[in-house]
Amino acid sequence: MITDLTVTVAAEPPPDWDDTIEPEQAFAKAAWLTLFDGRTSAERVWFALRRNGVLVAGMPGHVQREPSGYPLLDVDLLNPVTSPFLDQAGPADPVTSPGLELPCLWLVMPGLTTFTIGPGAADPATGARLVDAIERWAASQGFATVIAPYTSAQDTALSSALAGAGWIDVPLTEEAWLVVPAGGWAEHLATLPQHRRKQLRRERRHLAEAGVVTGLARPDELDACARLLVQQRTKYGRLTTLDQERAQLDRLRRLADHVVVVARAGQDGSPLSFVLFSVLGADWHAMATGTDYTDERANRAYFEVLFYAATDHAAAAGARRICYGHGTVEAKRRRGCDMVGVTAWLSGSGDAERRAQVARAWKERG
Repeated sequence: MITDLTVTVAAEPPPDWDDTIEPEQAFAKAAWLTLFDGRTSAERVWFALRRNGVLVAGMPGHVQREPSGYPLLDVDLLNPVTSPFLDQAGPADPVTSPGLELPCLWLVMPGLTTFTIGPGAADPATGARLVDAIERWAASQGFATVIAPYTSAQDTALSSALAGAGWIDVPLTEEAWLVVPAGGWAEHLATLPQHRRKQLRRERRHLAEAGVVTGLARPDELDACARLLVQQRTKYGRLTTLDQERAQLDRLRRLADHVVVVARAGQDGSPLSFVLFSVLGADWHAMATGTDYTDERANRAYFEVLFYAATDHAAAAGARRICYGHGTVEAKRRRGCDMVGVTAWLSGSGDAERRAQVARAWKERG
């Protein structure tokens, strides 16, 4: 019988936290959560359900008391006028599109994902108990909003627990996964429609004719990759510096085994595009990418390192899947990714009608 819930409000988790986490769930580890430093509040919360003192299910949280300025982890995430997922639905009426209330408790991990850790994670009854305990604690602390923002449709135990507790569902986006066949990109390509195969072969041929070659990054190219990352951030309106992006790449490289795939302008040329993949068990996750948008070859080079060459490297390493995250849904679907629905679930002790209004406004945009 599950006898107690422990709630730890501190930068560091309970001592046994990391021991319960499977390799593919490493985003929930304490070290990974440091990636949120500077983007979310320093107030972290660790929820752990225990049976006879042993952790059976848990979830980390972050407290937001003021606007964060980071749109993917801010109460305007579900504002259908300002959300970063605006490109996936139609226009909204700003008069009827309120944001969520503060203070807010976020149940989220790096990789922009929400899931339960521990041996009881797949058990619906355990999930229901954890959700109820989190909701009760959040109410006792006066959180107007509690949000599980990036819950995969494949996580049926958590989704069922949230729905059963009466949380409001908001269909936010889709997450892209590519199943890696033993034969790499050529084997995957053979599964796509004929017209798509011709298009992608032509794309790769033009890139090769332009003298672009791909491979794994050399140590002396990582600074150039950081410069490309600055270009990527700037293109999408993120203010950053070279020092910040160097530090981010260094953090990612220290956190887990990783593979950096690079497209170069010639065998010894400078990088045109790169992707850093974090290796979590049998899964690869695309965690950082940058492209030289001043070069006309760059767009094709981006797809080469992200999909085609990456699938070959992943197959050679024995990887099972590659996760490409959210956004740019059609480009990923055209390249044969499986698209999985991602739902934001809402609760809290604040204005219930306001949360319902947010959900309605979002759903009406489709």
